[in-house]
Amino acid sequence: MATLEQLSLFSRTGDPETSKEAGADAARKDLRASLEAVHRVLSILGPASAEHLVERYKVYAEAHAVVRQSESGIRSRLAELRRRGRVALVMKMKNARGKKVHIWRAV
Repeated sequence: MATLEQLSLFSRTGDPETSKEAGADAARKDLRASLEAVHRVLSILGPASAEHLVERYKVYAEAHAVVRQSESGIRSRLAELRRRGRVALVMKMKNARGKKVHIWRAV
């Protein structure tokens, strides 16, 4: 999770403290929306690897009014959801290319 100092980057260094707090608040809301969107898609999708979640998220985002995110952003939100206990590891397996992947489910 981003620190308040990192979230304050949305304001200029010369801005008053209230502007920095407003920037941090806006960033928290964006992060919360991103987390909820990834959790929602994983809930709908069912157990999936990060790679499959990214693919399905992009399709879902095209069809619904959800936060658009990059592949790395979706993976970062998945890691944050794991740290918060909102997703759980179902199993580890190899994908079609022989790469080891984790399968996650929404909690």
